[in-house]
Amino acid sequence: MKRKSLAYKVSLYVFTIMVIFLVGIGGFYYAMASQIIVDMTEKNTKQVLDRVNHDLSSYLERLRQSTYALSNNESIRSYMLHETTENKNISLEIIHTFLKTDSQFLSIVLITKDGRVLSNLDSMDMSLSKNMMEEEWYTEAIKQKGVAVLTSMKRKQDNKEIQVISMTQDIHDEKGENIGVLRMDVSSDSIDDYLQQLNLQDNGELFIVDQTNRILYQSANQTEEVRHNLSEIMRIKETEMGYMNGQYTYVQSNKLGKSTWELVAVVPLSELKDVQLHLLVAFSLSGIFIFVVTGGVLLILIRKWTRPLKELQQTMHQIEHGDYSARAVIQGSEEVQDLSLYFNRMLDEINRLLEGIKEKERDIRYFELQALTSQINPHFLYNTLDTIIWMAEFNDSQKVVSMTKALAQFFRLSLNAGNELMTLENEFDHIRQYLFIQKQRYEEQLEYEITLLEKCKDIKVPRLILQPIVENAIYHGIKGLDRKGMIRVFMTETDTHYGINIEDNGRGIKQTTKDMTSHKRLGGVGLQNVDERLRLYYGQPYKMDIVSQENTYTAITLWLPKNQNL
Repeated sequence: MKRKSLAYKVSLYVFTIMVIFLVGIGGFYYAMASQIIVDMTEKNTKQVLDRVNHDLSSYLERLRQSTYALSNNESIRSYMLHETTENKNISLEIIHTFLKTDSQFLSIVLITKDGRVLSNLDSMDMSLSKNMMEEEWYTEAIKQKGVAVLTSMKRKQDNKEIQVISMTQDIHDEKGENIGVLRMDVSSDSIDDYLQQLNLQDNGELFIVDQTNRILYQSANQTEEVRHNLSEIMRIKETEMGYMNGQYTYVQSNKLGKSTWELVAVVPLSELKDVQLHLLVAFSLSGIFIFVVTGGVLLILIRKWTRPLKELQQTMHQIEHGDYSARAVIQGSEEVQDLSLYFNRMLDEINRLLEGIKEKERDIRYFELQALTSQINPHFLYNTLDTIIWMAEFNDSQKVVSMTKALAQFFRLSLNAGNELMTLENEFDHIRQYLFIQKQRYEEQLEYEITLLEKCKDIKVPRLILQPIVENAIYHGIKGLDRKGMIRVFMTETDTHYGINIEDNGRGIKQTTKDMTSHKRLGGVGLQNVDERLRLYYGQPYKMDIVSQENTYTAITLWLPKNQNL
């Protein structure tokens, strides 16, 4: 699949971010504007409902106080306890006086415990009292024991049915015993006057319900949708405020004073839909305009900014195909100019390093040839074979076998299957075989001791770095010595290096200066060979220490860095 260019990717990312940004901003302002309308509708509806609720509550409280005053009037109590013509006339006069104080008062009815009825309505007589005493409003007033009960009912007046509001209260004597019930009926028009103050938009609905969610009053402009959702409205009003049909119909409920009635308002938020549509169109058109204009400008700028990078890419292709003289043109933005400059410097450094590597490779090949030459010393081989022949002539077959095995193992480790690197365990074993063979020649004149740190067994090093040094110790240090020679090969360590120590008690190195270069030169070609090979492999962290005292000892330490694995 063809790779996409940087200009394409940058354009894609930028345009994607622009779309996300525009959609995000549009969505944010859309949600914010919608919420403002919802909040304003809630606030205005609540303020109006609170005001109407306060007025209605005050009105109902006046009814309650009027009922309380009548129920505690001494003349009315006297009539309720024992009827006389005098107290009956006085009670009727009090009823008529109360009715004249407010045109909305329709009737006041007194019903005694023994079934007597006193009212401003001529149609109410003894024949109706038993039915009245069985009705819900009557029994509820008895239960409340002196607390006025607000109810709503329908009754006939002038041959038509009207809605009335009734305030009913129990009347009791000085001992607290019930002696009758007082009921005051008020026209529902009085409530309409207060509710007309509400502005619930064209489709707004208003209900007054009792504690059983029975509708006592409802506005005249009730829609079909609201009639179908009355049960949902009654459920939502239990939470005092909420929403129906998602977020487009607001419902709020307020308790009317001390009564058990509640005023429920249903307000459609039709304006929210209109605002949403206008916002959607406005932001869509604005977003398209911004996207087209800004996108066009960005495309031009992106092509201008990426052109120097394309030219730098072409320069890289030239170098990839072998033109190492090619160099990038310094142009474009400051960052691209710096990139081109550093790229050119890198190419110069790579050319310099390549030349150095070529030179080191030549040196490595030279030292490898020297190492291979020192591996197979013909004199060592001839001497070893002569020793084996000599042992065979004396029928010392056991030593012949041991020498032959040691020689075979020695050359197997020397060749190392052609690998330049070998483990320290094999390197130490190679020295062990070499010294075993040499001891068969020098017998009591040579002793040796080899110790390898267990944790260093698997460390890889250039092969045959110890044999030339041990060979020097034998031929230049111990051979011809008038005392028993001792060679020790062991390891030490510091925080940063492992040390391989080769010590002998031979003739030492004759020297006229303490300079390390002089030590290596006097130590022979093999010692210089090992030092230069290790320096090529490990670099600056590697070092060789030589300590020698003439006719006493020589100690050589190869310090190999721990943090460099070959």
